[in-house]
Amino acid sequence: MCSKYKKSAHVSAEIFDHCKKKRSTPDFKKKSERASKNRRTRQGDPIQGSQMHTGSSISIYQHAEKLVSYVILSLYI
Repeated sequence: MCSKYKKSAHVSAEIFDHCKKKRSTPDFKKKSERASKNRRTRQGDPIQGSQMHTGSSISIYQHAEKLVSYVILSLYI
């Protein structure tokens, strides 16, 4: 696993070795795989369709729904 990582010039050998050891632990591998899987997960609803994880961004469809709700509510206030 660690063979794909290369030491950058701005990172000391001591720090690089420490990170390399940490990346090879079972706990790190488990968390890394879970995070990779989460980034690949498709989310969505039937109207919106599937989309890649967007980090809490909302779709244009959801923006439109909120805007319509706001406009309708503002008519009655």
